[in-house]
Formats: sequence, C-alpha cells, structure tokens
Amino acid sequence: MKKLLLLPLLFISTYLFSQTDTIGVFIENNNVKKEIIPIKCTKTKYNALGGALTFGIANTNIKTVFSGNTSNNIANKNSIFYFYFPTQYNNEYITSLSVNPTMVINGSPQNFGVARLKSKSNTRELSFGKINIWSDTSIGVDVDFSFFKIEKIRNGIYRLSLNKEINKGEYAFVYIAPNGAGAFLPIYDFSIK
Repeated sequence: MKKLLLLPLLFISTYLFSQTDTIGVFIENNNVKKEIIPIKCTKTKYNALGGALTFGIANTNIKTVFSGNTSNNIANKNSIFYFYFPTQYNNEYITSLSVNPTMVINGSPQNFGVARLKSKSNTRELSFGKINIWSDTSIGVDVDFSFFKIEKIRNGIYRLSLNKEINKGEYAFVYIAPNGAGAFLPIYDFSIK
C-alpha cells in the first residue's frame, strides 16, 4: 500500500521539477510570445575578382547568405526576448531539426551576440571575415553584447530586454564560435522596425 501512495507522489514531484518549456529563442510583443525559428545560411560568397584585379591590395570580404531580405520576427524597443536552454541533455535535443545544436552546447545567452545583417534585394548577408594577402586576415563575426540586459529567470531560462537604442534594420542572435564558425550555424533573426 505504501508503494502505491509513493508512486503518485514521485510522479507529481518529477512533473513539478522537470522543464516543460519549449527549447529555443522567443520574442514577445504586446504580451504575445512567438518562437524564432533558427535559419541556416544558403551559401557563402566572397569577391575574389576585386582582390585579383588589385593584386591582393583590396580586401576580399567573406559573407554567409540567408534567404529573404527581411525577417518574419518583428521587434521594437519594447520587445522582450526569451532564451530557453535544455536543463538536461539527450539525443532528442541534439538531433532535432528545429533546435539550434548550439543551444545544447552552452546554455547561456552570453554565448550569443547580436550581429547586423545587410539586406539585399531578396537575401541578407552576414560578414564574417576579410582576406588581404598583403596585410592581414580577419575571421570572426562582428557582434555587440551591449544591446540587451540579461535577467536569469531560473536554470535554463533567460529574459533579454533592450537597454539602449538600436537602429532599424536586420539583426540576428549569433552563437560565438571560434574562428567565426557561428556564421555557419543556424541564427535567430529579427528585424527592428
């Protein structure tokens, strides 16, 4: 009989202390929360001709390209972002196509920076390096960590709010990986209108 009483108690305590939130990044506008589906780059491009015509004097910029000239995730100065990281790791999170694999690697928004994307006619570009054979090579995504104030709600859940003015344009949360590798991982894009 004691075992029968302990079973529901064990189930209830497991439910109360387990994470039931969806893993990912969300945007909240006017108390409506929407998941930001991570997007992947479609190609990488660089202008080798410019460097060749100037015998390597001109910089050759390296960029990753993303579909669409604007994001479906619209933000403003009052928007709130939420980062939900897994508190327990398993193969379901790692192999899921809808979750950025970097969400599993390091569970903190401090491992992400905000990068500006350059909008083109039907794409957006993220610059992650430049090559110049006469001077230097620079690899890495230019990110800013100062736009957001981070508040930890509980283990695995963080609330981000703007703490300074951000210009209108296309942006993304980009995972900070060595040697600019974050530019090739899925990013969480948003547009400031």
